[in-house]
Amino acid sequence: MYDFSDKTILITGGSMGIGLALTKECIQEGVGHILLVSRFEKNLKKAKGELEKLGARKVSFFVADLSVSTERKKLYETIKNQNITVDILVNNAGFGRMIDFASGDYAEFENMIDLNVKGVVELSYLFLRDMRARKSGSIINVASVAGFQSLPFFNIYAATKAFVLSFTEALYGEYSAEGIRFLALCPAETNTNWLVRAGAKITKSEKYDSPENVAKVAIKSLKNGKMTIIPKFSSAIFHAFIVRLLPRKFLVKGVANRYSYYKK
Repeated sequence: MYDFSDKTILITGGSMGIGLALTKECIQEGVGHILLVSRFEKNLKKAKGELEKLGARKVSFFVADLSVSTERKKLYETIKNQNITVDILVNNAGFGRMIDFASGDYAEFENMIDLNVKGVVELSYLFLRDMRARKSGSIINVASVAGFQSLPFFNIYAATKAFVLSFTEALYGEYSAEGIRFLALCPAETNTNWLVRAGAKITKSEKYDSPENVAKVAIKSLKNGKMTIIPKFSSAIFHAFIVRLLPRKFLVKGVANRYSYYKK
């Protein structure tokens, strides 16, 4: 069983939502040092205060735009120069947009790929090399149930999460024998502000997962050495099994019909 005691965890996008819930869960597991990363210093300061009230032993934060390679490298070098050893890396930062492709902002699509894909790849690359040298470490990459199928009107986002899912599982195959754990965390729709920022039309009839449940399942799954986890049971049944049995064309058309009101 994996022991979190006294370990240092770095969580990108850690000032709110699933990222913040993960930090709170890690406090219960006895982590020694929590490192938060976000673009917004105000949110980081608020999260730091909240975590310290919950009993966090040490919380540090870094302001960085992780869609930019130079800032990702700077983050890594800053942590190294402070002689901090990152035992657990959580690549949680990311965003999406619900819109038909041709009506979208191409610059925003590029930014999404830079953060959701390139950010995950580069930070994994930088910190994994140190983990290999120590023959220990863990990386949680936050993918999504959207990564299991093509999603019309969530086109770029779903594609980036399909990449994260495939990438993480590949790394699990390459390095799990070296004592390094990898987990692809694939939450379904979760009750955070993320969906609002993505432009989703929220309905009261939808039953969303909670960030607290996602965090609990993620930590338990990492401790148990799992490779991939979908926290919400009903979503796990649908995306892990039913999606693979149904014709892809049928699924794509069904999703397109459901979300056709996003077309401009």
